[in-house]
Amino acid sequence: MADAVTTFFVIGDVDLLTAPELREAGISELASPACTKLVVDLAGVDFMDSTGLAALLGIGLAAEKANKALVLRAPSEPVYYVLDAGGLGSEFTVEQG
Repeated sequence: MADAVTTFFVIGDVDLLTAPELREAGISELASPACTKLVVDLAGVDFMDSTGLAALLGIGLAAEKANKALVLRAPSEPVYYVLDAGGLGSEFTVEQG
């Protein structure tokens, strides 16, 4: 069976209303036996708050438990700001565009 890479393109705001959906979708995809790597493309994110960071951390924990890779691709400036403010930028594998 070939490895499967899934890419999520996140657009708009990642906040109290949308972060739970991102977290659930990421964790659900990681539960698929075929998925070996989840790429979360964040280039289209206009705003992210601490709940968005918590969602990414939740996905990261699920990836670690499942022994699968998580990559944050092309984080926008608002995403970098939240990662830096939380001191968690080094917790993720980040890939530029």
